[in-house]
Amino acid sequence: MSTSHTLRVNDSDLRFLSAGWRALTGACVGGGESAERWLAALTRQYSAPERHYHNLHHVAEMLRLVERFESAAADYNAVRFATWFHDAVYDTRSRTNEEESALLAERALDDLRVPPERAEAVRRLILATRRHEAEGDVPDVGLFLDADLSILGAEGETYLAYSEAIRAEYSWVPDAAYREGRLKVLTNFLGRERLYYTEPLAARFEARARINLTNEIRALTP
Repeated sequence: MSTSHTLRVNDSDLRFLSAGWRALTGACVGGGESAERWLAALTRQYSAPERHYHNLHHVAEMLRLVERFESAAADYNAVRFATWFHDAVYDTRSRTNEEESALLAERALDDLRVPPERAEAVRRLILATRRHEAEGDVPDVGLFLDADLSILGAEGETYLAYSEAIRAEYSWVPDAAYREGRLKVLTNFLGRERLYYTEPLAARFEARARINLTNEIRALTP
């Protein structure tokens, strides 16, 4: 199976990410060398060869999207930190990726001496990706989850590249088992009253996402 170059990190992504990380951590009391170490660590995590979709390009695309809504966010920097760390641990054989990513974020933000209330907001945002549901009183969770799922509303070729990349990340799963699991995920999303919580992103992505999900379900159904 080959995946498109569309979803691979490029030089523009890397420049954007490096500048953004340094801007984000520049005001942190524990920035400087610690920030550079964490940037290197995150880059390694997201650059693992088995990451065909959950990689630095995904992080960059999310950050570009949430940047447009900076003024609407209760804590824009918490959203940015959560974006950096939400898939930092990603093992398709594990069921604890979100918890481990949240713990890694906790360690990093403590090292950077990020205020506890912001660190807690980051932790809660990351954990919300377990079910992709905006449950409880978590500031900015709708924006964060919508950005994470924006790929569902991508144009046809990009969505196809995404679906192929997800299959590649689960290459160890036999075809029949993969189809069963993927169909369950897609059907769950399609059955929701709405996929996106924020009005601007719902207006932009909802209709196209439902078309994409329907098409992939049809393609996977025997």
